Amino acid sequence: YWIDTNRETTIHGLFAGGDVAGGCPQKYVTGALVEGEFCAKSSLKYIKDRQNLEISQSEIDSKLSEYEKYLNNKNKLFLGGNTLAFLITVGFCKYLNMVRPSQSGIHNFYANFISLGIMAFSSLFTALFIGEQYMGGVIRNKVIAGHKQTTIYVSSMIAIFVGVLTTTGCWFAGCLVAGYYLESYTLKFVLILLFAAIAYAGILTTVAMRVKNTTMGCGITIGIFFVSYVAAIGVHAAYVWAEEGTDMIWKVLLDVMPMGQWFAIFARDGAELPLTVMLLLSSMLTILAYLAGTVGLNKRELK
Repeated sequence: YWIDTNRETTIHGLFAGGDVAGGCPQKYVTGALVEGEFCAKSSLKYIKDRQNLEISQSEIDSKLSEYEKYLNNKNKLFLGGNTLAFLITVGFCKYLNMVRPSQSGIHNFYANFISLGIMAFSSLFTALFIGEQYMGGVIRNKVIAGHKQTTIYVSSMIAIFVGVLTTTGCWFAGCLVAGYYLESYTLKFVLILLFAAIAYAGILTTVAMRVKNTTMGCGITIGIFFVSYVAAIGVHAAYVWAEEGTDMIWKVLLDVMPMGQWFAIFARDGAELPLTVMLLLSSMLTILAYLAGTVGLNKRELK
C-alpha cells in the first residue's frame, strides 16, 4: 500500500514511512528519520482525534477479511464476465441449432449479433475498473509515487484495451466451439468489430476517468451504450430510406461512430465503407479519445 502526504496508507489508521512504504530514492538515513517523524506526528494526531479509541478483535478480523477479499477477488468480475461471454455465445448458438452447415448463414447472423455484448460488457467493465482504481487508492498511490497523470491515464486505457481484446477472443472462441461458419466475410467482420470496440473503449475510458463515483460512472457508460445503439439504428434507417446520391452521407455518418461501424458490418446491406477506411476511422477515433482524455489532465486532481 502506498501512502499519502501524512504517511497514512490506503488502510486508514495504518501509517508507514521509508522503505516499507515503497522506498524513496536518495534520501538515505536522514530521509528515513524525517519519514519516521512524519509517521509519529500523524499517528499521534490520528489517535488524539478519536476519543476512547477501542478496537475489538472482531473488527480487526473483519478488516483483514475485507482487504484479503479485495486482493484475492479483484479480478473476478473480469474473469467471470469473459467466462459468461463464452458460455452465452456457445449456449445461444447451440440453442438455436445453428451448427449445421446448411444453416451457416443463420448461424453467423446470430453469432455476429451476440458480439454486440462486447461493447455492452466494455461499458460496464470500464466504469467498474476505473471506479475501483479510484476507490482502492490505486490512482492516488500512483500520483503520490510520482507517476505522471498522463502515464496513469494511458496505463488505464491500455488495461481496458486488453480487456476488450480478451472479451473479443472469448466471443470468437465461443463461436468456433458452437460451429461458427468461417467464410471470407468473417475476417472482415472480426477486424472491424475489434477496431470499433477499441475505439469505443477509448471513449469510455475518457469519460470514466472524469467520474470518480463508480455508480455514477456505470450509469453514464451504460447510458452511452444505449444512446449509441439507438443512434446507430436511426442513422442506418436513414441510410436505407435515403434517395440515391444522399445515401453516401448517411453511410459516412454511420461509419464514423464505433457502434455504427458494428451495425453496418452486421447488417451486411452495403452500409459499410471499404475495410481500410473503417479501420482508419476507428484508429483516428482511438487517437482522438486519447487526446481528449489527456487535455488538461495534469491540471486536474486525480487523487
